[in-house]
Amino acid sequence: MKRSCETLISIMYLSSLGGSKAWNPILSWDFVVRKVPWGLFMFIGAGFSMAEATNVSGLSVWIGNQLKVLQGINQILVVLCSSAAIAVITDFINNMSAANIFLPLLVELAVSIRMNPIYIIIPSAMACCYAFMLPIASPVNAIVYSYGALRVKDMVKSGAVLNLICVLVTNISINTLGALIFDVHNFPEWAESAVLPTTFSPMYNSTDI
Repeated sequence: MKRSCETLISIMYLSSLGGSKAWNPILSWDFVVRKVPWGLFMFIGAGFSMAEATNVSGLSVWIGNQLKVLQGINQILVVLCSSAAIAVITDFINNMSAANIFLPLLVELAVSIRMNPIYIIIPSAMACCYAFMLPIASPVNAIVYSYGALRVKDMVKSGAVLNLICVLVTNISINTLGALIFDVHNFPEWAESAVLPTTFSPMYNSTDI
């Protein structure tokens, strides 16, 4: 956000420069006001605000307490349910916010039930990028929707199918390839003292690629 403000100030300054001769600026402020998709900046800023609000308000702690009901469930179902839930939630908030809220909680859950954290983090982190259903899910979705050729109902129908396919493929992969490569079905020694950052850097949604 700070860099965006600096960029806008630089544009305003350059567009206000004048001289003895008439000249046409490469980028004028009027053009910026008319053409820049300001709504996308609001979407991204709202995601940062939501992630910070969940930490400050204690909502993340409350969600973590609710996840304790999963402790007696088969680990395959835990991973499937968590990735499916995040795939739906990331359609309402951006992927970075979903990762900031849920991934630290899932690591704590995994350690508490003696599950390999990689087993739940990989599919859950990938599910944060499955933003296909709603315009607010990602800037790319918003751009496509803004042209008016699609209705929200159309995006939900096709996006729900994509979400389902992606979640199933991700869970099948983590239980097959993941077991071979990362040995996800065994609890590792390093997980006893695993510490995860409380915030994550921005990730690209699958719809941003």
